[in-house]
Amino acid sequence: MLLPILLAPLLTLPAAEKPEHVDYQGQSLRWSPAEAAVSRDRLTIWSRGREGQPSARMEVRRTVSFRVTHGDAQAIAHLLGLTGLRPGPVRGTWIAEAATPVDAVAAATRLRQVPQVAWAAPVVAHRLVPRVVPNDPLLASEWHLGNGLLDCSSAWADGWTGAGTTITIIDTLFDENHPDLTPAYNLTEAYDALTPDIAFRSSPWTTNTAVDHATFCAGLAAARGNNGLGMSGVAWNAALIPIRLIPATRTDPLPADSDEGEAIAHAATTTDVVNCSWGPDDDGITIAEPGPLALASLDTLVTSGRGGKGAVITWAAGNGHPADNLSFDGYASNRRVMAIGAITKNGTHANYSEGGPALLAVAPGGDTSSTGGLVGTLIGSRYTTAGDGFAGTSFAAPIAAGVVALMLEARPALTWRDVRRLVATTAIPPEPALAAWQSTSGGHPWHPLYGFGRVDAWAAVQAAKTATLLPAEATPVSGSWTGPVAIPDNQPTTGASVELQWSITAANDYRIEWVECALDVSHPAQGDLDLTIIAPSGRTALFAGRSLDTYAAIPWTYTAVGFLDEDPNGTWRATIRDKRATRTGQVQHATLTIRGYRTGGATSNGQTSGSTGQGAVVGTIVTTPSGSSVSGGGGGGSGCGSGSGLAAAAALLALVRLRRSATARRP
Repeated sequence: MLLPILLAPLLTLPAAEKPEHVDYQGQSLRWSPAEAAVSRDRLTIWSRGREGQPSARMEVRRTVSFRVTHGDAQAIAHLLGLTGLRPGPVRGTWIAEAATPVDAVAAATRLRQVPQVAWAAPVVAHRLVPRVVPNDPLLASEWHLGNGLLDCSSAWADGWTGAGTTITIIDTLFDENHPDLTPAYNLTEAYDALTPDIAFRSSPWTTNTAVDHATFCAGLAAARGNNGLGMSGVAWNAALIPIRLIPATRTDPLPADSDEGEAIAHAATTTDVVNCSWGPDDDGITIAEPGPLALASLDTLVTSGRGGKGAVITWAAGNGHPADNLSFDGYASNRRVMAIGAITKNGTHANYSEGGPALLAVAPGGDTSSTGGLVGTLIGSRYTTAGDGFAGTSFAAPIAAGVVALMLEARPALTWRDVRRLVATTAIPPEPALAAWQSTSGGHPWHPLYGFGRVDAWAAVQAAKTATLLPAEATPVSGSWTGPVAIPDNQPTTGASVELQWSITAANDYRIEWVECALDVSHPAQGDLDLTIIAPSGRTALFAGRSLDTYAAIPWTYTAVGFLDEDPNGTWRATIRDKRATRTGQVQHATLTIRGYRTGGATSNGQTSGSTGQGAVVGTIVTTPSGSSVSGGGGGGSGCGSGSGLAAAAALLALVRLRRSATARRP
């Protein structure tokens, strides 16, 4: 009979009204009614009116804590509709769950009116940070780390420094004894892919002060922070694996496909992030892609790396703008990598940084002004200053790699696809008023020189902590067209073009991650041709021909990332326009392949699943602007690969070069 008497106060309490605020540490903190209406697990509140400031952010959970002095805690919780009752950390304390955070606040209010309850409170989460700010003397000169550019300080203040992650730098030779790098090196995995003598394969080291590229990239990514020396890398507690692949002098051996494959695959089981700040020559003429062994190693990284979640690969977009663009770089435009362009100290496009539809994002790369170079580590235990003019997409890429390491420290469960999507969706658009920004139907702005925007360390890490993992990669949706059909000559900006059309039918919940167009064109000058892909949404991707490229066209696969999260269903178009007179050609074959995921799919382990959805090909050829059909095309087909093979792959590899800005000066 005692229990009903003890619980009588609960039975007589009025029904709880929906509260509009929570009292916490002497503050009455309100929340957004709109957010409260949809919040089921956590509700954001802000300390002392400092809305939007990371250090002031708190969360109300749907959890209630209370202490019972006497009586039945289970009966009390039941009468208030609380579930999941469990003992708290101290005898007599209890924890239970309400339906929503707002309900938790209401339940705590009612519990405080019950004589058997000593105290009750909704559970509020707030920031706790380590009492560490890097004490490196050059930190104040590292302008690229600051708010408005990379915003590393906020991520560091939240406790994320890259601890427990590993970044592999594939590059030239490294300074083994640099005091800001030696503590970070994983010497067991250090590797030299160009040394024929296997006894020296673990020694990618040099003391030659003219060979500083690899050491500079390593320092930007993970120079050891808070050691009172020099500078701080983005992920200043990450480990570094140094791998030599790129020739540093004219006497070094040229890297073959087998060397590339070995270098890329060497750390596949031990690394989280791989950075490559090199590629084909940025001369506006060269066109090259990974060979079969290198391509197989890239596949291994994203399918087997990190226990099946996939290693994340950052790649320098190239320094050939405006003569070159990364559409013809089969390394940086490969769908398995994140192509990273460069911005300057003022946050705008660096005049050397290549763009194109495969560009994912940009990061600080610097310029050659007296204050616009990057501070970094050099051979011989030296450092640059901002006035030394070190700049290039070579350096934007390892900065982005450091951000990825912070993300993976915060959320190790992320797959390589999760990471690239989060980098894209949290990127900040520079110069948002520029006309070239396009908003996708998936809600993500994209620009040909900025990709999805500037990498933001704080936003990316915050999103990584709570993001819903992507479903498994679905079976590609694809279709092929077979010609030939002539390309109208000399139509520089308007007028006739060949237009191929595909009617794509996929599952209603299919969403895009990449679009690839494998195009086989016979034409004496590939640079004369522009290819434009137009989605059913109207969103476009222009693969601009390079004016210096007067060499015969080869079969090539073009990759676009800007259709992210769009619905692929509907009519896709590809227009091929000839911009110069006298040289004519034909379209021989084209395959459109759409890669993505099903929103109703299971949580991804990074690999493909059995999801289906094939494209039906209309195969129409249209000459614009008239729009009249002139001939028909072939039937359906399967997906395309990463690009055509090149017969002279070894010779083309000789053109591989480092991606520092051509105008950068040595200290």
